[in-house]
Amino acid sequence: MNKKMIELNEKIKNKKEEMQAFINKKDVVNAKKVKEEIELLNSEYFLADQEFELSKSEIENTGKPRESRENKDTTEFLNLVRQPQMQNNMVSGDDPRGGYTVPEDISTRINNLLEAEYHLMKFITVTPVSTNSGERTFRRRNSGYIHEATSVAELAEIQLNQTPEFGRLSYKTEKFADRYLASNEVLDDTDANLETEMVDWIGGVSRVTRNNIVRVVLQSSTQLDAFDNPVRRADVASTSDIKTIANVKLDKAFHNRSRYITNQDGFNVLDTLQYADGRYVLQESISDPTKKILFGRILEVVSNNDLPSVAGKAPLVIGDLKEGVEAFDRKKLQVRTSDVAGEAWIKDGVEWRAIERLDCKLRDAEAFVYTEFDIESGLIVSPMNATELTVFNAHEALVEGLKAEVEKSKQEIEHLKDDLAKAVAEAKKAAAKK
Repeated sequence: MNKKMIELNEKIKNKKEEMQAFINKKDVVNAKKVKEEIELLNSEYFLADQEFELSKSEIENTGKPRESRENKDTTEFLNLVRQPQMQNNMVSGDDPRGGYTVPEDISTRINNLLEAEYHLMKFITVTPVSTNSGERTFRRRNSGYIHEATSVAELAEIQLNQTPEFGRLSYKTEKFADRYLASNEVLDDTDANLETEMVDWIGGVSRVTRNNIVRVVLQSSTQLDAFDNPVRRADVASTSDIKTIANVKLDKAFHNRSRYITNQDGFNVLDTLQYADGRYVLQESISDPTKKILFGRILEVVSNNDLPSVAGKAPLVIGDLKEGVEAFDRKKLQVRTSDVAGEAWIKDGVEWRAIERLDCKLRDAEAFVYTEFDIESGLIVSPMNATELTVFNAHEALVEGLKAEVEKSKQEIEHLKDDLAKAVAEAKKAAAKK
């Protein structure tokens, strides 16, 4: 995946969220408009992907990748990984013992892997920082300072009403490190395979690490936010309890970006809930068929390993974690190698050590509520009122209508793929003749 594909992927993701917001408001006209924009972006992404694959194919055929600063940095880095004696000449950054800073090309691949994998960092605010410690100021979203102006007489005193409330959040990144023993078979492999090995290792460890620091904040009973408030917690026993928290206990300032987040245990309970007429509580998401809708909001599901159940209770986070939790990323991943450290000398391999620096803080506790429900007992399903029933039926009708349109679009994209495949094949034949 190259830079253009990453940007397109982000645009598609944002457009899907925009379409889902229109759907939740029952704004069919704007939902369809955004859907058309998504289809165009998907086509553009497909073309970019074809161009990227063609570029890779040319490199494989010639064995000579385009010479660039990125390629040179990557080659030097992989040589360091293979030859530990080079490390004294290749350190960079402010810590001479930290090792060689991972080049941008490999860092991008690691970040792409993290984006592709489901993890809790996706739902919170992540702020890149250039120092190991510092402070950040932010405006509290539910300050309530936006209000109508008051009528005043000429030359009369204008009253100062409620002003925005600002929070001050301090951070201090911690060092997270891991070691990996690479065999000589891996070291003797091609640059491409060696790079993939490192990306998979570092990306996998980083994903688990990031999940852990977010989970610690969500499940903390002692950590305070920028306004000295702890995480809000609650037990729920019925669908009515969930609605009450989402509709009343969660400030309206956070509603637009609010969602539900649970784990596999929680999803299994929610996915089996049915109303008296047999229809399931969870509905299909029109913007993303892989997700479900719970009471008008997206339900995100993460692994039990990333957000485990505790004492037979499944978690259900309700609210806007973008405002609720913030992580600080030093963005300085470093790797150092040695053929004498640990078991490397005994096992005739090379040991890699990766270090990254992160911190995660409770930003605004008012933005979400961390709830739990009993996995074995499940949840009591409360009947829908007349308004909810109307909305439920309208959503189902909209889903069926858009399904038909999506199917038609898929067929059109397949035709486009065939045409592009033919064009690529012809281009390869023409290149081979030259």
